[in-house]
Amino acid sequence: METNKILELVKKAEDKVNSTMLSNIRKTEINLILLEIQKEAINYSQCCTQLKAKEVPSFEDWIISKQIQKKGRLYFAKDGTEQDFNALHRRYVQTLQEQYF
Repeated sequence: METNKILELVKKAEDKVNSTMLSNIRKTEINLILLEIQKEAINYSQCCTQLKAKEVPSFEDWIISKQIQKKGRLYFAKDGTEQDFNALHRRYVQTLQEQYF
């Protein structure tokens, strides 16, 4: 199967997961599995431009690297913006897709 097709299917799966009534922890677990699938698809597809394997930061490490602080149920970035867990997690997944995939 072609890498672009796999990535398209993973994106559809992510959209379905994020629109379900699963707990945030389960959504995070499933999205991390989908990121691993994307990573495998890119690294092992036969093409002329393979990416080198990079270690993907955990959600917690990413929060620390972005200097995001949790207060109650909200997360605050150093620029003053605030987000709930779901919005922040979507940003995390999007950032990983842009940087690593």
